[in-house]
Amino acid sequence: MIKALLWDLDGVLVDGMALHEEAFLAAVRAEGKVDLTQQDHQRDYAGLPTRTKVGLMVQRGLLDQRYVEKVIQTKQALTQEYIHQRIHPDTGRIALLTHFQPHYKLGCVTNCIKRTTIDLLTRSQLLRFVEGCIVTNEDATPKPSSEPYRKACGILEVEPREALVFEDHDHGMTAAFNAGCYATQVRTWEELTIDRVWTAINEAKHKEREGIL
Repeated sequence: MIKALLWDLDGVLVDGMALHEEAFLAAVRAEGKVDLTQQDHQRDYAGLPTRTKVGLMVQRGLLDQRYVEKVIQTKQALTQEYIHQRIHPDTGRIALLTHFQPHYKLGCVTNCIKRTTIDLLTRSQLLRFVEGCIVTNEDATPKPSSEPYRKACGILEVEPREALVFEDHDHGMTAAFNAGCYATQVRTWEELTIDRVWTAINEAKHKEREGIL
């Protein structure tokens, strides 16, 4: 039986994917002297923590190791700036979480750092719904590792098979499945509605009855 709903942050609870991408590309360009395209970023790096991204760029010979920390610092600073400029309360997401809070335990599992996570949730007025269970890349090995979702299930005191995850990226789906959770992928921001969530819950219940995970 599904007892908990676990939400990715960027692209699921908060429409922040574009600002993260913009901040990363600007930081890499300014501090790393690398003109990484949006297409390259979305193909090779989207959904990964910033430190993982720059580590991969170093391995691939695109970024000099000397610039890594400066790129990370600048990216975080730009992210904070963009959050305060662009993130505002979203009545649709507030209504969605208000609808499900009486019925299920709620949590947020993200590859963001803790400071960015709290800022995004606070600015969007969603923090109160998930503050009892927030897992960031500072709390567990980031996705696609299964550790973040296993940790979230532990916090909420549910078994992984009792949790349904909502993710927008393949890395997160891999993490959820490997943790033993049910999961559904949200392809677009507008797709996540109350009806869509109930459909996913019913699909998970059907899989449970059929013994499918």
